[in-house]
Amino acid sequence: MMPIANNINPLNYVNIIQWNVRSLPARLLSLQNLLSYHKCSIALLSETWLLPSRSLSIPNFKIYRSDRLDGYGGVAVAIHSSLKSKLILTDNITRNRFTNLKIDIIGVEVVLSDSSPPLKVWSCYLPSSSSIPVNLWQDLFSIVTQNTLLCGDFNDFHPAWGSDLSSRRGNLIYNTINSLGLCILNDGSSTHVGRPGSSDSAIDLSFCSLISPGTYHGTLLVNLMVATISPL
Repeated sequence: MMPIANNINPLNYVNIIQWNVRSLPARLLSLQNLLSYHKCSIALLSETWLLPSRSLSIPNFKIYRSDRLDGYGGVAVAIHSSLKSKLILTDNITRNRFTNLKIDIIGVEVVLSDSSPPLKVWSCYLPSSSSIPVNLWQDLFSIVTQNTLLCGDFNDFHPAWGSDLSSRRGNLIYNTINSLGLCILNDGSSTHVGRPGSSDSAIDLSFCSLISPGTYHGTLLVNLMVATISPL
């Protein structure tokens, strides 16, 4: 697990799991076991592969979903029912731009304690086939403001988060987060197990905003765990 910040009240503490599940129905039992074992209150999921018409539930969790009509891609955020939460709305123009490029994203605001500001969590999936304009990267990462966590499968490569080589998309992401002063939380570990003959890679990324000491009082301590999965 990786700490997001360490200058905070230890009583305000939450565990978060990030996972590219590649079919949530197929991994549902495994997810429930992970949530229970690690005492996670929040799950950020990508490639859920759910049709909008399909019902799915996790005991004691509220699930926020963004599904594709073709049943592929898709993202979800699961919040424990003991926490107050609400969907973060995006404007129609931005949402349509993301949808047209098959960028799946969903955000939820979570109240973890009365003494802490709300935590905003976003789950994102960007297929490798999508050609994303340079200016849209700025729009995407601009959602990472104070007390915000953005996680997902970005299908990119860069040495800054553990890849041997850098891709064009990886360079664009790296330049964008630097221009916005964001933190990459990856520690260089692989997040995707490659097929036989292929290298493991770090394509599942986690970002947050820089937190200056003393800026927040009673901010949350968040531990983030990234689950890995072998390709189907």
